[in-house]
Order: sequence, then C-alpha cells, then structure tokens
Amino acid sequence: MEKKYLDLQYKLSIEARDKLNDNFHKWMTFYYVANAAILVAIVTLCKDKSMNTSILVLSILGVFISMLWNLSCKGYNYWSRNWMNIIIKCEKNIQEFYDKFGVYSIFAKEVAENNNSIWSLNNPANISTPKLTMLLSLTSMIIWIIFAICQFWKQYSFHTSIKVTIVVFFIILIGITYGFILPRLAKSRTNSEHKLFNMNKTRTHD
Repeated sequence: MEKKYLDLQYKLSIEARDKLNDNFHKWMTFYYVANAAILVAIVTLCKDKSMNTSILVLSILGVFISMLWNLSCKGYNYWSRNWMNIIIKCEKNIQEFYDKFGVYSIFAKEVAENNNSIWSLNNPANISTPKLTMLLSLTSMIIWIIFAICQFWKQYSFHTSIKVTIVVFFIILIGITYGFILPRLAKSRTNSEHKLFNMNKTRTHD
C-alpha cells in the first residue's frame, strides 16, 4: 500500500513541477511585454525636446516592474528546486536501483564530461535558463535605476546636495522595498503550510 502512495506522490510531484514550468513562461512573458511597453513609451516621449516628467515616472515604474520580475525569478527557483528535490527523493524511495534506472536523479556521463564547452559553437553547456533570466531581470532593474537617477538629475535644478540626498533616499527606498517589503507581502510559503522533510533521510522500499 505504501508503494502505491509513493508512486502517486512521484507522479503528482512531476505534474506539479511541469505546471510550475508552464506558469514560469507565462509570468516571464508579462514582464518582457511590460518592460518593452515602458521603453516604447519613453522613446515616444523623448521625441519631445522639452523635459518631460512622464519619462521619470515611467523609469521609476520600470524599476518597480524589474524588481517584481527578479523576485518572481527567485520565487520560481525556490519552488522548482523544492519539486526537484521531492522528485529525486521519490525516485530513491520507489526504485531499488535508482542510480541506474532513475530519470531525474541521474545524468548522462557523456553529456556531463564531453558536452560542456562554453566556447564551442556547436556544443551545449551546463547553463540554467532561469538563472540567466534572474540575472537579466537584475540587470534590467539596475539600468532602470541609473536611467531614473539620470532623468531626475537632468530635469530638476535643485542644489547638488539636495539632489544627492534625494538620490540616496531613492536607492535606500529601493533596497528596503526589494529586500524587506515585497518579500514579506509576496511570500509564497508560510512556515505553517507545509511539513518540512530532510532530504538526507531517505528510505528504500521493496
């Protein structure tokens, strides 16, 4: 009976991870489109030679969207790693020879040793697309921050010390929003919702 439930858990874990992957691509499309729309709007406004406060507002919006984008990537990797760990644990529990006949718990030695060259144009490499997307979103956020600061510096004729103070406050506000406010408001798992298990403690079943 336990073997039956282990098989079911294995199947449902794979389905959950596949669903997560599908949702990830949908979420990323939203952030791509949102960033592109802001960029198009800014380019359109830049045709007006006069300084436009709307550009500054849009650049700040770009910072916020890229911030959400990066945090979404982190959230995806959090759950993806969880499901992969569960799948591998299930494989070890339901298969006596999982090291030979596993699917998610094994990797082709030939690929790992002979097909992992970054500099070869025709060979694959051990690169994570979600991690690259996370890096891209972080880069996007940094570029929007720099652009917003440049627009603020160009559009307002405050004293330099006042500008510097506002810029420092802006950066601190971004850091607090990114590191504390949004992670608390958008937490995907609370401590009471799931039972934690130790991956190092696995059992094999006949």
